[in-house]
Amino acid sequence: MTKATKALFRIGELVRITKVPLSTLRHWRDKELIKEVAVTDGGDHLFDEGTVASVRKILILQRRRHMTIAQIKEHRNREH
Repeated sequence: MTKATKALFRIGELVRITKVPLSTLRHWRDKELIKEVAVTDGGDHLFDEGTVASVRKILILQRRRHMTIAQIKEHRNREH
């Protein structure tokens, strides 16, 4: 039995999947709300389905609970 290959996305694909602007995803990456799972030799940041889930959770926390980036980061730190 072989392991299934995990799908990896460049940031542009993450934009398309999540409908979150590129500048926002880069800002969240810089603030360590999302993290790439790999970086290609060419410097492209790669993300996975876990990142997609994280983006969706961040959107919920911002829109429904009106949390700031700092509050979301604190919330995530308490979860881990």
